[in-house]
Amino acid sequence: MSLNAKGHELSVWYVEPDGSNVGRILAAMAANRQFIDKIDYFVFDEAIVTTCGLTMRVTAGRLPDEFASQTWHRDVIHLTGRKLVEFAECLAGNDSKRHQPTEIEEALQSAVQAGHIKREEIPTELRAKLAWLT
Repeated sequence: MSLNAKGHELSVWYVEPDGSNVGRILAAMAANRQFIDKIDYFVFDEAIVTTCGLTMRVTAGRLPDEFASQTWHRDVIHLTGRKLVEFAECLAGNDSKRHQPTEIEEALQSAVQAGHIKREEIPTELRAKLAWLT
């Protein structure tokens, strides 16, 4: 799972046990940005959500890879400031991961070449910075 908080919900992503979908999720996230940058995330067992007294639901994400958004996106819902802090404390013992900009760009390029993300769905500012898209 990876984290992205907004409002009273926390956007998370289901990661296959073998990690085979991480690159595609990262590419989808990168394709929604203005520039290529590192991406940091936590990987945690989804049971932590219920252990922390929270609720998670499957929701469609809003990223350019429709399959990834429909299949792997989740929201942890009904968060308060206190619940978010408690959840962060539950995650403290989990591994933090970082993918460098070069890895993110490679994942994005692979996703575009595979047809998972359409070039025209990538923000104009980002497209202008990627030589392989022109």
